Amino acid sequence: MKKLYRFELKKIFHNNTFLFTILTLVIVVFGILWINFSNSQMASGVGISTRNSIQYNQKVAKQFEGKLDDSKIKDILANYLEFYKEKVGNSNKISNKPMDVFSYYIADNLLDTQNNLASLVAKDPNVTIDEVDIKPLSSLNINDSIKNLKITSYFSWSDLFKAITAIFIPMIVAIIVINSRIFSDEKSQKMDHILLTTKYGRNKLTVEKIKAGFTSSIFIFFMTMLMILAEYTYFYGFSGWDGSIQANFYLKTFSFPVTMNNLQVLLVLLFIQFLNIILITSITMLISSLMNSSYTTMLVTLGVIALPKGLDKVLMSGSFFSKVQQYMPINNFTLDNILKHMGFAENFFFNNFWINLGVVCALALIGSMLSIFAVYTYQKNYYIS
Repeated sequence: MKKLYRFELKKIFHNNTFLFTILTLVIVVFGILWINFSNSQMASGVGISTRNSIQYNQKVAKQFEGKLDDSKIKDILANYLEFYKEKVGNSNKISNKPMDVFSYYIADNLLDTQNNLASLVAKDPNVTIDEVDIKPLSSLNINDSIKNLKITSYFSWSDLFKAITAIFIPMIVAIIVINSRIFSDEKSQKMDHILLTTKYGRNKLTVEKIKAGFTSSIFIFFMTMLMILAEYTYFYGFSGWDGSIQANFYLKTFSFPVTMNNLQVLLVLLFIQFLNIILITSITMLISSLMNSSYTTMLVTLGVIALPKGLDKVLMSGSFFSKVQQYMPINNFTLDNILKHMGFAENFFFNNFWINLGVVCALALIGSMLSIFAVYTYQKNYYIS
């Protein structure tokens, strides 16, 4: 059966649709990387390369890496206060420095707007950190069960999370376009009349087609993610991987109820997206087996996948059906859903992150198995008029 499998793979990979789709996806990936990495707030220095600006921010974060407590916050803001003091009378020199994103968002969350450091220094250039009214960490509503938080370079990981979630929609569109042809193309060309009368046409050929479809989707997923991770590593490195997600002052994920670091959040994001890819591939192949045109397959599949997002605007938040559609692939991959809603029962069924994640996994796997079983059964019993 290896020959059948290789034959089906060649039909996918050597097709112009596949090549054009992959080329388009690569261009989109580089566009998203340019927006999220090259135009990151960490890369805001004037006359400084993107990578050097980012590395400057990484050094600032590294300087204060460690246990997050009120004393640490005071040290960070004291250093940030000195930045504004230096700015008085040295505006040209300071303006060439990249934006200190690490300190900026900490100040943004723990200082009142009317008492920000810039305005305080403008009023009194000799102001000290002891004169600054800093809110305690307890004001951020960090979950009481989370202990020993570690702060690291949180903004760099925020850039990575945003890039990974931004690429999901273009990636699933590419997967739908490529897999929509698997069965429907042969129907449109009337080739199914011949193939389904052969020895392996109704069973083993169907299995190899399914395997080839999953292979193409998995290839696209890993190709895309490796591109993002390679670019991220070049600009940012992997510094700060062990920082607590609750210590992310940009994403404001203070209330996330599970002890988890940046690397673990990354793995959860990738795991959810991988499951979604498997489910969407299965649904695409099912619809392809039912349709006589790859174009119709593509449109119907996009409609089926996007439907829960449309219902999200219609259904009352917190209602039964509203909670159901939050588990669907078009909704469950977003940063807000994973880091701000999945651990609570307001938008999901359970007040437990791991149980809600388990439901996402179960629905994806059950949906995939049912779709593939339906494809196999339909192809096996398909009547040729």
